Amino acid sequence: MDRELAPEIQSQARRRTAVRIALPVLVLAVLVIWLPGWIRPSLSRARIRTAKVTAGPVEAVIMASGTVTPEVERVLSSPLDARVLRLLQRPGAQLKRGDAVVELDVSESELALDKVVKDLKIKENQQAQSRLALEKSLVDLDGRIEMKALQLQSSEAQLAGDQQLFKDGLFSRESLRRTELTVKQAQIELAQLREERKNAERSTSVQLEGLSLERGSLDKEAAQARRLLDLSTTKSDRDGVLTWVVSQEGALVRRGEVIAPP
Repeated sequence: MDRELAPEIQSQARRRTAVRIALPVLVLAVLVIWLPGWIRPSLSRARIRTAKVTAGPVEAVIMASGTVTPEVERVLSSPLDARVLRLLQRPGAQLKRGDAVVELDVSESELALDKVVKDLKIKENQQAQSRLALEKSLVDLDGRIEMKALQLQSSEAQLAGDQQLFKDGLFSRESLRRTELTVKQAQIELAQLREERKNAERSTSVQLEGLSLERGSLDKEAAQARRLLDLSTTKSDRDGVLTWVVSQEGALVRRGEVIAPP
């Protein structure tokens, strides 16, 4: 049967239970008392300044002495002799690639381009006329050559008959001689016509080649005139800052003179 534990054993069990409960409570109390002191900031609140943060550009002025030089400097030159019609940008302007800076008076260049275009059309018309004239001449010569070839065939046939008659004693030598001369004349005339046709082709070819060279030269002049007109409204070839520009509208600038250094 069960017996009651001795008082000493019961007292030891109670002490162990009390120690198990009291020790964690003691450790927790120590932490609660000392922990705020351990994590306390080293700076006092009075030494901390706070302010509301706002978004925006930050501007600062740096005082310095010396000369500011651009990393890359370019200049725009006048492509022709002209007057300044308008100043499209002012010094200090931020330029993008392709932005126009100055507009020049290009009326004379436009007239020159119109003249070149007209001369070009005249040369094209001359080429067309030369081709038509050659075609007409060749058609005429081909017709004459064909007619002369038929005459030669007829004369050769007649010569063959006269030769047979001469062999039979029915045709005189003098008549045969005239027939032979007729055939020879037809042969010479046919050869001349064929040579004339070749000469006509060569002559027209040389003429067309000369016109083609003149037209090529005019094409180059027209391309140059158009290029100058494109450059008349001077444009920046890169991003940058305009540092200087011609002083006033109406000023005369010579070809090659600096208009602006962007």
